[in-house]
Amino acid sequence: MTRREFYIFIIYLIHVHVLKKFELILDFLAICKSLIAAYY
Repeated sequence: MTRREFYIFIIYLIHVHVLKKFELILDFLAICKSLIAAYY
């Protein structure tokens, strides 16, 4: 594996990790909205 491939791999891993976190945050916000809607 060359240095360039290594960097691409690291950037890819970070990208996937960030997207997963973003999806979790969106899911959490959706749950919060539904809870608020249920109470009001």
